[in-house]
This record gives sequence, structure tokens and C-alpha cells, in this order.
Amino acid sequence: MKIRCLIVDDEPLARSVIAQYASKLPYLAIVGNCEDAVEASEFLRHTDIDLVFLDINMPGIDGMTFAKTLDNSTQVIFTTAYPEYAVEGFNINAVDYLLKPIRFERFQQAVNKAREKLGGSPDDSDFIMVKVDRLQHKVHLRDIYYIEGYGDFVKIHLTDSVLVGSGSLKFWAEKLAGETFLRIHKSFIINLHIIQSLESDKLITPVGHVPIGNKYKKILNEALGN
Repeated sequence: MKIRCLIVDDEPLARSVIAQYASKLPYLAIVGNCEDAVEASEFLRHTDIDLVFLDINMPGIDGMTFAKTLDNSTQVIFTTAYPEYAVEGFNINAVDYLLKPIRFERFQQAVNKAREKLGGSPDDSDFIMVKVDRLQHKVHLRDIYYIEGYGDFVKIHLTDSVLVGSGSLKFWAEKLAGETFLRIHKSFIINLHIIQSLESDKLITPVGHVPIGNKYKKILNEALGN
């Protein structure tokens, strides 16, 4: 079960950024995209929503007023360029308050708060145990950006840290085989959901560039639907 989301913002570029970020998180589903509160109200008459990404300064009904009309079970993340509304936003129990331009890492942090309030989601159980020295670390698959070969070990690049775990890259490629992770280079495995853009010989991700090996280009293009 995915978190059903609605974007409400009068700026097309802002709606596009939120939709792009949401597409990188497999537990989010954008089911609506509205440019003002009136359109959003009509949309909600026929569609159930778990989470709203809501701008504040919009023509007609502003975001704060609209948020107060929502059902208590619907979570709200405000997205705005105006920091002065933050206190009022939290006073109406908003999950978070994101200032534009919004960074992906900050977006993900806010969404994770919403997931907790919504009771989590089934893919909370999707994790692996990574052996680091003599300790076993629990790592959620959603938090892995990419994995880098490091001799007989791997560097697992996470949202906010790097773990050096045991096992070859071949071992990890087989362990994580599926729709989400793909080996794209002799030294790299990528989480397909975090790809921002594709160039001829590298991928752009929120944490930097990842090279693409020539022998892996065809399978990567197929995975991306190219």
C-alpha cells in the first residue's frame, strides 16, 4: 500500500519538483495535481488522500485556510517560499514546513515524518542486515542510494552516511536483484528510484555522479524504459 498524495500549488515548476521528488520514493503515489484550493477541494470530493503537499501563498483561498478544512486523518506538508508562516503551520498540526527551493534530502525527511504519523507502510519491513566489523546493522532499502565496490568489501552510500560492509559487489548485486537495484558498472549498484538525470556515461543522483559502464548501458536503458 502506497501513501496517496495530492500536490496543491499555483506554480507549475513547484508542482513539477514535488512530483519529481515523489517519483524517487517508491512508497509515494501522486494521485492529484491541483493549482489552487478550489480545484483541490473538488478533487477531494471524489478521491481519498493520505498526504497533501500544500503551498500557502495562493490566489483565492490560501493554503492555511484550506488546510483547516481537511479531515484530521489527512497529513499536510507545507511547501512555501515564506518562512514567516512556519509557526502558524505547526499550530494546525502540519507534519512539516518546507522552504523553497526544497532539497531532496529535506523532502525525504518530511515524508518520513508523515509515514510515521500514518502508521508506516508495508515496505518498512524491506531491510537488509549489513555486517560492519563484528556488528550487524539494520539498513532499510529505501535509504540506500548506491553501493560501491571496495575490494572484498562495499561502501553502502545511505541518505546521510556511508557504511563499509563485507561482501563483494557481485554478492550484493545478487542479494539485491529485482526492480529497484541494478548494477550499472563493474564497481557500482544503483537504486533506480533516486536517479535525477541520465547522461551518456553517468547518472546524476542527489548525492553525486555515478558512472555507467559501457556493457551495462543497454540493461540500464531497458530498466528506465528507454
